[in-house]
Amino acid sequence: MSALDKAEAVRTMANAAAEKVRIQAQGEADSEVLHAEAAEKRYAVEAAGKRAINEADNTLSGEQVAMQVRLALIKYLPAIIRESVKPIEHIDGIKIFQLDGFGGKGDGAEPSSASGTNLADQVVNSALRYRGQAPLVDMLMSEIGLKAGDINGLTQALQQTADVPPAPKETATPEDE
Repeated sequence: MSALDKAEAVRTMANAAAEKVRIQAQGEADSEVLHAEAAEKRYAVEAAGKRAINEADNTLSGEQVAMQVRLALIKYLPAIIRESVKPIEHIDGIKIFQLDGFGGKGDGAEPSSASGTNLADQVVNSALRYRGQAPLVDMLMSEIGLKAGDINGLTQALQQTADVPPAPKETATPEDE
């Protein structure tokens, strides 16, 4: 085989390899075009579906919308309650002193069962009300100069008042009389 024949063979093999790469690149390009067209059709179908759902939702009455809100609330209620009582998990114990006869609800005239709740229910309800009202109470306390969160913060204003010496009392002089 002559050098010319060898060169022709190498050129033919190179052309074949180049054709193979070109065909592979064309196949990948065609594949991407097909994927893009399929995605475009899928997005169009999804958009049409969402549009139909939104149009159906817009025809709902106020009562139906309110019911959907209640159903969503019921669905997430366990998680809402779980998160709202997390701070209560850190309570080591609760001591309950029920004193009757001091006025208010515990004046002995009406037993606690008459209100429809027992003492345990009242304690749990009070704890839940505290967690719901705590941010408001903390804000109000900070506005009057008390720091919520611990007893030292609550009594700090009282301690500062106690540290101020009392004003001297005015005594009556003979000139005043």
